[in-house]
Amino acid sequence: MRFGDLSKDGMEFNIMDFGNVVRVNPIDFYFSQVANNSIEFDLQFLRTSKPDILNNNIKNSNTIISRVVTQRALSSAQKHVDDIFKRNRPGALLSIFESKDKKSQEKALKNLKIEMDDLMHFFFIAYKELGYVYSFYKFEHLPKPFTHQQLPKVAYLEEDGSITKVGNTSLTDPQIKQILEQRKNTFLRIAEKGQDLHCFFYTMKSLKGLEANHPKHMHYVSNKWNYNRPELLKAFEQRLYPFSGTPHIEIIGN
Repeated sequence: MRFGDLSKDGMEFNIMDFGNVVRVNPIDFYFSQVANNSIEFDLQFLRTSKPDILNNNIKNSNTIISRVVTQRALSSAQKHVDDIFKRNRPGALLSIFESKDKKSQEKALKNLKIEMDDLMHFFFIAYKELGYVYSFYKFEHLPKPFTHQQLPKVAYLEEDGSITKVGNTSLTDPQIKQILEQRKNTFLRIAEKGQDLHCFFYTMKSLKGLEANHPKHMHYVSNKWNYNRPELLKAFEQRLYPFSGTPHIEIIGN
């Protein structure tokens, strides 16, 4: 099930959701995800709000629409990538590559405040200039009563407490609301080259500033904590988080 935000006019989802991604070029990955996301929701909007456009009998109309939607998506994706590269270099983040031990990495990240696009910029530079590949993992743990239920494709909790959802589900709106409020999602974003591994991780609560009275933040851990990739992934899969005292990186902006 995907969870995201709606734009103010309620017409377009702002959601980017995907399965686990292992050791890829982060620039190409980000480009393709922005483009695919744009195509999916432009077509969803047309299906729900302008069905006559897709259902008319005008020759080649669907081909023309597909071409326009695709070109719009590719242009949007390229702009997103270009905008990331135009940002100031995330110097403090990049300095962790030069750190020789855990203490120096902790020092480099102490009191650091970044926007999420700064983190993406970090992964872009790490790949383009230093050869680090990118991985993304999501570990989702639902409340036990709903572990094997049919979930909607998309679900969103509105400010008034109502539920917006897309796709078939066996769950009632109150049950979906319970899942949204009680689920435990942990996201890992990793840059790695050989045995060198840098992992930034966060939960939905930490992104919203609801974790232990901290502002919005993420955590960081690396191979300098004496964890290799399999051990790291196993710990998160089993909800075992033996990373006490990991640096907090405050997230600013939207």
